[in-house]
Amino acid sequence: MEKFVQYNKDAVEKAIKKDPTIKPKEAKLIHALLKGHSEDKKWLTDKWIMWFQDGAGRTIIEGRKELRKLAKQYDFNADEVIEKGQTQMFDNEKDIVGGVFTESKKESK
Repeated sequence: MEKFVQYNKDAVEKAIKKDPTIKPKEAKLIHALLKGHSEDKKWLTDKWIMWFQDGAGRTIIEGRKELRKLAKQYDFNADEVIEKGQTQMFDNEKDIVGGVFTESKKESK
């Protein structure tokens, strides 16, 4: 099994500054790619399932862009889904009305 090295922002920035051909936008992308593969991101999926308490069925969410779009629309925490593999949605009375989860297995150390 592949073991990821902990993302170190300062070390990456130092290496980027050594290469004058790397532009600011490229540097930002490098950071994003490396940060996304740090060990604290254990849910290795881009596919989630959204469900509703009222039985409205399930929706398959493919890709983080769609996940973030639906998070704004249905007021759930996309980062929590990415980090922990699941989250819940609440109504104004703080009752659970749905959630988002992944069926993928957590990466073992």
